[in-house]
Amino acid sequence: MYKEMLEGLIKIHGEKQAHEIFSMGVTFRKVRSGLPVNVWLDDEAAYVRGGYAKRIKFQTDKGDHPKTDTFATMTISDNPEVIGGHKLSGKVIRQLQDFIIKNKVALEQLADQEIDFIGFLELMR
Repeated sequence: MYKEMLEGLIKIHGEKQAHEIFSMGVTFRKVRSGLPVNVWLDDEAAYVRGGYAKRIKFQTDKGDHPKTDTFATMTISDNPEVIGGHKLSGKVIRQLQDFIIKNKVALEQLADQEIDFIGFLELMR
């Protein structure tokens, strides 16, 4: 079933975008995270399969309900960078960057499956 779903997404969106959509990670709603947008955290080493740097995905609008059809990504690094288009303010982007910088080690551990999401929450700053 997984293979058929992925193949269907590849036909519609292309290979790279299909892998992005299919491996969204754990949803971290803004009401719980304190961030101004919903984010998705890699908790399954998807970055390895996708061949890209560790990163988070974030919703490109401030809607309350997670929407996976509009997202951009931001690298997990000491200097987080946005990948993809968005219409969010500089203030929102800085909040996401601050979240990544403060939680870089825990985000990396989550992406590498060294901890689970509950472990991440326990370490989150």
